[in-house]
Amino acid sequence: SYELVEGFDANNPIIVGGVPETEGTMAYLNLRVKKHRWYKRLLKSRDPVTVSVGWRRFQSISTFYMQDHNMRCRYLKYTPQLMHCNSTIFAPLVPQGTGCLFVENLARTSPHFRVTVTGTVLDIAKSVNIVKKLKLIGYPMKRFKNTVFIKGMFNSQIEVAKFIGAALRTVSGIRGQIKKALPTPPGAFRASFEDKLMKSDIVFLRTWYPIEVAQFYMPVFNLLNKSLAANNENTIEKVNVVFQGMKTTGALRAEKNISAPIVKDSIYTPIERVPTKFKPLVLSNNLQRKLPFRAKPKFILHGKDKKTIGVLRQPKERKLAALMSEMRGLYGDKIREDAVKKQKKWQERQKAQEKLEKKKEMRTKELRKQLYKQMHRGMPKEK
Repeated sequence: SYELVEGFDANNPIIVGGVPETEGTMAYLNLRVKKHRWYKRLLKSRDPVTVSVGWRRFQSISTFYMQDHNMRCRYLKYTPQLMHCNSTIFAPLVPQGTGCLFVENLARTSPHFRVTVTGTVLDIAKSVNIVKKLKLIGYPMKRFKNTVFIKGMFNSQIEVAKFIGAALRTVSGIRGQIKKALPTPPGAFRASFEDKLMKSDIVFLRTWYPIEVAQFYMPVFNLLNKSLAANNENTIEKVNVVFQGMKTTGALRAEKNISAPIVKDSIYTPIERVPTKFKPLVLSNNLQRKLPFRAKPKFILHGKDKKTIGVLRQPKERKLAALMSEMRGLYGDKIREDAVKKQKKWQERQKAQEKLEKKKEMRTKELRKQLYKQMHRGMPKEK
């Protein structure tokens, strides 16, 4: 071809090969991949990657997902650290079981390891069904026993019609179901629940949102590119050009010195909750009579609730009260003095006991020495 003639370099070997006509058809490749242990960062879904699979090298956009036990393809924003996951790219057909790898960039001046992901081709599909978690939140508008009118979850009656029969759940764990859309306000609907809801309950709907895989495919022709750099007027030197494909959003922001947009809803703010005040429990007289004694309400005043009545004393009573107070003070002093004396006496007794123990130990030691000497004298001597 024209590119081969113009970009030919005798220093690079050329391997001539061919692929069947069927492998020229574009489709979605489902891969089983794992992040390379020498690559330090995580890969992000919907970022452009350079793929080497079979005879081809090309750039595509990869979408990572995990396949659950019910065969649901759950979208992943980043690759797992130490686990396998699945990936889908838009590329030409290749046989199942073909090995592949993702490369960060083709520049040889990269300071870190360039191979980001290794894996194999699982199967080929014309379409993929990757879903992402979506949680919709609504609030009770009106309550009629177990029937509730809910608002704030949808924007129109058409949206409600798509979710008729879907399972609802409150924060407190009460389960429910969407029944029918309401004419006003837009997006409101009628739902039934297992139990009566409170006005402060939050209702949420867990659902799944389909993700589209980008149909992007660009072959890598960096070995055929050339740059003519004139060293002087008469000399022209061929220099290989590094392949510049689609760049990631982070790389573009770094080049243009643009900070990431700040979403106000994603900023953590202090949560201020008003303490709930519950009404006091009121029991009817009939119910109180039927309750056992330990379950009946006891109307006993404690502490500050007691009403004290002031007493005016006569002069003789005041003198008696002062005398009793003095006697209580003298008695308290006597008890404290007795406790100090008792402590001192106990300490002296402990010291005397320790001396007796030491004497007893010395006497036992001397008796043991004498016994060992007598036993040694009575033993027969060796010949």
